[in-house]
Amino acid sequence: MVEQATNRINKYSAKLDSDVIRSRVEALKDSMAQNIQHPVKRLVEIEERINMICGKNGVSSILKPSYMAAGRELYRLVRIHQGATLANEAIIALTKWVQRGLNPLFLMEIMSALKIEK
Repeated sequence: MVEQATNRINKYSAKLDSDVIRSRVEALKDSMAQNIQHPVKRLVEIEERINMICGKNGVSSILKPSYMAAGRELYRLVRIHQGATLANEAIIALTKWVQRGLNPLFLMEIMSALKIEK
């Protein structure tokens, strides 16, 4: 049997109740804060490494945010994928950033800092 639109709307409205949302977030906030600690620390390490790579290669300061964005995207892929899928997704991302004008050698160095194999 198909559920009526009014029932669906009422269920959705109940999910958006501020007290319900508040209680769910408060119940999970400690574990959420604990779960994000390692990824954030790792991201800071990666960004520092990218900054060093940009500095030693004389990358223009206007391009540094793009290299940082590329590094963050690659880090996101590392957290989601592994193996051949990771390698393929990384190549797609690298191709995109090279098309945007970033140096492929510097991107490969960032990739190796993340320990992504081609």
